[in-house]
Amino acid sequence: MRLARAERGWTQTEMAERLRVSGTTIKKIESGAPGTAFGTIIEACNLLGLSPDPAAGSNEDVRQHALKYAPKRVRRKLSRPELDV
Repeated sequence: MRLARAERGWTQTEMAERLRVSGTTIKKIESGAPGTAFGTIIEACNLLGLSPDPAAGSNEDVRQHALKYAPKRVRRKLSRPELDV
């Protein structure tokens, strides 16, 4: 999300205003902190033209990019090939 926001030239404050949430919420979403309402994440994805489904991209580069910004607990789980479907 951080990359997509930056590509649009939006600051975290501008993104927060568009979603009608606090700047802190945007910081938490982008850092992968737990506790953000799922609906807010879906709205942010829609606003940025992203899919909330991490499996939506079939391109391995997209998956690796997503893993780079995911929280550690998610990176560990998603990087295990035996969990791929």
